[in-house]
Amino acid sequence: MLKSNKRIALIFTFIFMSIVYGNTQDCKLSIEGFVYDETTQLPLSYVNVVIQENSKGNSSDDSGQFKIDGLCASHYHINISHIGCETQTLHIDLVSDTLLYIFLDHTEAAIGTVVVTGKVDKSNGQARTSVNRGQYRKKSVRNSRK
Repeated sequence: MLKSNKRIALIFTFIFMSIVYGNTQDCKLSIEGFVYDETTQLPLSYVNVVIQENSKGNSSDDSGQFKIDGLCASHYHINISHIGCETQTLHIDLVSDTLLYIFLDHTEAAIGTVVVTGKVDKSNGQARTSVNRGQYRKKSVRNSRK
């Protein structure tokens, strides 16, 4: 009876280990790429590249290059965003290390009226007035006649 229980336990352990290790993926894939301005063909730095499914991401460097490591083989939605550019979403079936070349189009945004407001600092206690030479002479002549 004891020998039978050991066999059953051994069989269940083998089945459990097969399921656990059989379903684990080797998540060592990467997505690497370069991002360029579509018009000037120059590299774009500080472009955000983020995978929607796992929120992994990176920003491009001064040469427009980025890399995201530690990915499993899967289907991914990748958001690419940069100030002044419309956000792009790429769909990728990742099965091996992948190299991307991405071109972003800058959108022109017109700024409307800009209103600048401020406060007067009254803590200094001194009046500030500017008078030009012509105003000074007129006042001097009037005062001397009196």
